[in-house]
Amino acid sequence: TYTAVNSSPYVVLTTDDFLGVDSSGGAIQVNLPNAPATGRVFTIKDSSGNAATNNITVTTVGGAVTIDGATSFVMNTAFESAGFVFNSTSYEVF
Repeated sequence: TYTAVNSSPYVVLTTDDFLGVDSSGGAIQVNLPNAPATGRVFTIKDSSGNAATNNITVTTVGGAVTIDGATSFVMNTAFESAGFVFNSTSYEVF
């Protein structure tokens, strides 16, 4: 499922798979769910090429769950994409 994101913060829904983020209007924060099913993957892409100027910050609701050991993951390269898989306790980036 493709979801276009252009407002902040955006709380990821259980029905979301691929999020195309347009940060041309300013920085965007994307909040991943805290406890999806183990193995659940979300893909986030800077679809507008503006992440170098207007960063996309990926975190979890309330920052309660870590992403590769940190509370957030910042996308700051134009057209960058990243995958996030939930391993039952935290997210791993690939």
